[in-house]
Amino acid sequence: MPTQSVTLNSISPNPVLQPGGTATVTFSLTGNYTGTINLYATPVGGGTPVLVGSTTASQTSGNHTYTQAVTLNTAALDPNVDYNFVARDSSGTPTSNSILVDVNSIPVGVNACFAAGTKVATARGEVAVEDLRVGDLVVTPHSGAPLQPVIWLGHSRVNVARHPAPAKVAPVLIKAGALADGVPFRDLRVSPDHAMFLDGHLVPAKLLVNDSTIVQEAWCPEVTYWHVELPSHGLLVAEGAVSESYFDDGNRKNFDNYGVATLFKDFASERTNGRYATNACYPLMQHGGGLDRIRARISARIDAVIEAVQRVA
Repeated sequence: MPTQSVTLNSISPNPVLQPGGTATVTFSLTGNYTGTINLYATPVGGGTPVLVGSTTASQTSGNHTYTQAVTLNTAALDPNVDYNFVARDSSGTPTSNSILVDVNSIPVGVNACFAAGTKVATARGEVAVEDLRVGDLVVTPHSGAPLQPVIWLGHSRVNVARHPAPAKVAPVLIKAGALADGVPFRDLRVSPDHAMFLDGHLVPAKLLVNDSTIVQEAWCPEVTYWHVELPSHGLLVAEGAVSESYFDDGNRKNFDNYGVATLFKDFASERTNGRYATNACYPLMQHGGGLDRIRARISARIDAVIEAVQRVA
């Protein structure tokens, strides 16, 4: 027997994650109904509804509210599009309301990424990362090869403001001159786990934050990250600072252009399993006296960086 009404009250987290995950869904039923409640996502502006999850409910009368964990399959959703989510019973009776939901293709954090607008040193001069093309030769200060070709470019649009863990995705701003004299020579924005090359080691940018010359932009509502892959994991130069290229640790499926990525190798591994630490082009530094010395050196430059900014102003 169909319900008199189904009201979708909330979905958490919002944005939902792609290609899937568990969401807490709250909905209300009025009337006599026992059966399935389906969740559909329809692109804002119109389009074909996509079934993304189901749950069940049972009652004989009245109005009751349910809060349930629902496994979502969002693989078919486009992370560049917002969706209206609705609930329907098995007869197709829809909600009288819809909830605007964003889709985030980055499930936890993002690795080795430059924010859009970052300029990378290439054989044809500095080029904004979003304007690079496969085959472009980039400056690579490692392995004795001054230039190496870009073999793949990935991009990911991240809604920081609505991400369930903003600190894992909000960009880190490294101000001009923060690392050394003229390094970087312009402000540089990277993802928190993007590793900078310092003292012969790869150091995640998030470990360099000092809330003065290197800050995490928690206030940034949205960012598009770009990933630059070379024939092997290596170093490149962005805004005059040396840092890492993309390391394929099995997360290509999280990029907005995953369809292109299927043409290339795809490791079934994650950064946390030790593959990155074992196979990166240089040793990873995450703690210890070496990191303490780097942080102290950066802190000692704070006044000089501030004075330089004031002179320009």
